Amino acid sequence: MSKLTKLSLSLAFCLGWAASAQAVPTTVTNTNCDLDGCRGADLKLEVEQQGTNWLVTYTIDTTNLDTNSGAYTGLNQIGFLAIKDWTDVQLQSAPNGTGNWTDPIEAIVKANALCEPSNGNSSKICSAAQSNFLNMTTPKGEYAFEFLVIGGSLMSTSEWHFSGQWANSLGAQSGQIISTGAGSPPAVPEPTAALLFAVGAVTVRQSIRRRS
Repeated sequence: MSKLTKLSLSLAFCLGWAASAQAVPTTVTNTNCDLDGCRGADLKLEVEQQGTNWLVTYTIDTTNLDTNSGAYTGLNQIGFLAIKDWTDVQLQSAPNGTGNWTDPIEAIVKANALCEPSNGNSSKICSAAQSNFLNMTTPKGEYAFEFLVIGGSLMSTSEWHFSGQWANSLGAQSGQIISTGAGSPPAVPEPTAALLFAVGAVTVRQSIRRRS
């Protein structure tokens, strides 16, 4: 193989690697999460491609959660939007066990209604607490849910969405709704991301304010 051919192949590889790196979504932050119901909690959504399926990890850090005097100690609904046109969703793991949550469906989180069906046109995913309520303040810290999304295609991180509802008991009830997008501005893609299996990550972080 000539030096020119080797150089051409190396250049083509580098260009292809750089292009794929730029296509990988990276972390996006939202500093206005307090306006969207996060109540001081930090939210993170991570997506990892597994063949034609997607492993979605939704992590909630309640270290700085404002419980509103005990009214909001955990979640009775959790939802997200990151994959469109999927065919099925399975809850793979939950902090208090998958048996304590309903099977995920295409639905929206809504006050006074647990995982209200979305008429099959939103691609939003929702699961509701049904057995033992998940108290996320004993102790405060990170709580992660894993969903396996079957089929579909990854959406732009600018379209990703976090959902949920703070509560302190099971069942449909009025309460603080989490409803926030990925935020802006987008982060600059990191070249090393092309070497990872992870497709993308979005983080919503609440700025820590000094409380009197």
